[in-house]
Amino acid sequence: MSPITPVVANHIVLNQDLNHHQTLYGGRTAEWFIQAGLMATCRWTPPQDTVCAHLHGLGFAVPVQLGETVTFVGRAVLAGRTSILTHVDVTVGDRAIMDGFLTFVIVDDAGRPRPHGMSLDPVTELDRELQQQAREIRRQVVGR
Repeated sequence: MSPITPVVANHIVLNQDLNHHQTLYGGRTAEWFIQAGLMATCRWTPPQDTVCAHLHGLGFAVPVQLGETVTFVGRAVLAGRTSILTHVDVTVGDRAIMDGFLTFVIVDDAGRPRPHGMSLDPVTELDRELQQQAREIRRQVVGR
């Protein structure tokens, strides 16, 4: 078993990251969100074999302004046979911006899912809570 360990990525919001309302563009946020999830997942898997298969909802709590630093904290929290569910929490300072889960699948050279042989061990209470939420998401998506 591998311990759940967070990966932190920070991004400063620049002019090219803004939408027509002069706030952080949702597409850029989604890009950074998926990258943070991928970095957390690739602590355990080869990046070239890891693909994002599902983004489990993405909702914005508050807008992000030009010049603010956005922090993404990703944690791979639940390992299936060929997949890993990863949680990403997004903040600006002490303001919660969003959080959510992604499913990454490990693939072979032909792009077919392959077993990765790993499991993740929750260390903190937060890890246990996120792992339980990930189990519920997996049950909803795959029916088990």
